[in-house]
Amino acid sequence: MKINLRILLLEDSLADAKLIERELLRDGFSFTLSRVQTETELRSELALAQPDLVLSNHLLPKLDGLAALAIVRQSFSAMPFIFVSASNDQQMVCDMFEEGATDYVFKRDLKDLAFAVTKATGVQPDPALAAAVPAESPAEFLPQLSIPVSGALVLCPRCHQARDESGQIVALADYCFHRAESVITRRICEECVRLAAAAPADKPAPAGKASALANKPMVSA
Repeated sequence: MKINLRILLLEDSLADAKLIERELLRDGFSFTLSRVQTETELRSELALAQPDLVLSNHLLPKLDGLAALAIVRQSFSAMPFIFVSASNDQQMVCDMFEEGATDYVFKRDLKDLAFAVTKATGVQPDPALAAAVPAESPAEFLPQLSIPVSGALVLCPRCHQARDESGQIVALADYCFHRAESVITRRICEECVRLAAAAPADKPAPAGKASALANKPMVSA
């Protein structure tokens, strides 16, 4: 049985990538890990060498997790593919399994990762390797990851899409998960304003309620 795992990680957050790598080391796995964020990088890594395991976030800025799963399945139909996600929406999890995911691990429960990896690959962690990893408390380790303390989002009450400081659409659960506090402002986005302006005159867009909610801040901790 192969002991040293070649792991391909699809993750846009460097902080989360470090946490996942740290968890695997603490569990006692021997592995090499390659991190990718785009479809081009994913296809390149798959062509370079066959991984033993793929770990993937469910939503990256430039690559949807389910799309990544489909790409992997095109080349390796039986490749172990585990989603490691900050969202535990049950419908989303069901969709993952229906599309052929091997397993799912909630990011806030990374202690479950060892069991999922062993179940998917058949490789048992080595207690001796786990014992050799220096003990670090979360207080010592986490500050090195540069996780933002707070953030500001704009949530459109019409299309229900959230946009970050740069104006890019983000997953609300993922964004808030990585921040101790997020200030969320409800405001109609430019796209919805454009669609409303283009709507026929006899069918005006219901802007009254949305306008009443505009610029109303709320804090999500």
